[in-house]
Amino acid sequence: MAQLEHDRVHIVAASVTAGQIKSDDKAGWVDVLLASSKDQQVKIQSLLASLPVNEHLGEELGGEGAAVSTDATQELHRKVVASIKEADAKGKVLAYSQARKDILTAEPELAQRVKEEEEDQ
Repeated sequence: MAQLEHDRVHIVAASVTAGQIKSDDKAGWVDVLLASSKDQQVKIQSLLASLPVNEHLGEELGGEGAAVSTDATQELHRKVVASIKEADAKGKVLAYSQARKDILTAEPELAQRVKEEEEDQ
């Protein structure tokens, strides 16, 4: 159960980081995922992935709004969302957790950056 909860927290945390949901709603989304059946969880994950990303996150406020470096978690989330949308366009269902694992396996440099960010939290 601990691993399942950990996976759900990561899914929701990535949506918070991307600005798709408010941080105040994080616990509620995790509770909904944990209380749902496996099929419902996949649908909820797809729903979260389809929410628009706040493109203004990671930009410096004031001045000319110059972009600052994007954190690895946000980069991973964008890639996961793109992967889920690509699978959906092909008529396939891809769970957020599986897409995340696939990307981290294919991109060890990104995986290392994500791991370092998680350790800093």
